[in-house]
Amino acid sequence: MNLTRKLFSFFIWVAITQMNSTAALADAAKIKAQVALFPVGSFEVKSSELIGTGTRKVNRFTASELKVPVKSLVSGISLRDTHMREHLLEKEHPYVLAKDITAYDGTGTAAIIIAGVTKKVEFNYKIIDDHTAQAVFKIKLSDFKIKNISYKGVGVEDEVEVTIDVPYAIN
Repeated sequence: MNLTRKLFSFFIWVAITQMNSTAALADAAKIKAQVALFPVGSFEVKSSELIGTGTRKVNRFTASELKVPVKSLVSGISLRDTHMREHLLEKEHPYVLAKDITAYDGTGTAAIIIAGVTKKVEFNYKIIDDHTAQAVFKIKLSDFKIKNISYKGVGVEDEVEVTIDVPYAIN
C-alpha cells in the first residue's frame, strides 16, 4: 500500500536522519509535504524514513500502521525544522502516524495522528511498481490543533498536500 511517499507539508508520516545534500534527500524521500506560505512562497518537507508496510491483494490495499519519526522531517533550513518539530510536539509525540489504512480501486482512508490529534483522511493512490504505491492527500494543520505558524511576517497556509510512497507485499 503506497500511502507514504510524500506525506504532509510537514507530515504525514516517515523518519529520516539528517542528510547533507538537498538533491540526495529529494532522491531518497518517501514522504513529501508541500507547504504554501503567505504572503508568498512555499517549501517542501521530506523524509526518507517510513516505518511499516502495506499489503496488496489485487486492487485492495491495507496497512495497520505506518509511521514517520518527526525528527526525520527536514525542510532544508535547520531553524525552520526546529520550529516545525516544536509545533508537531516531537517530545510528546515522536511520530506522525497513519493507522487503519484501507484502499480500493484508487481511493482510500486512513486515520492520521499528528501531535496527538487523530483525523480521518481520504486519499487517492496509484501503483508505482510491483512493490510501491503512492498516496496523495491534503490535510489542514488546524485540524491537528496547529495554528498561527509564522516567522518574521511570513506564515504557513493551513492546507498541506502530502505524498507518500508506501512499500507493500503482495498477498
